[in-house]
Amino acid sequence: MLEPTEQLRLAHLYEQLRLKLLDLSKKNRMLNYSFSTRSASADC
Repeated sequence: MLEPTEQLRLAHLYEQLRLKLLDLSKKNRMLNYSFSTRSASADC
């Protein structure tokens, strides 16, 4: 088992890595999707 200081170091390291990999920016199309005028006026 790891020492408590090593566990804290790794937890912090993984948290920083997760935040870096998680894309919450405007570039993320799944979070910032806007309907175009073409799709809004399409007949179903």
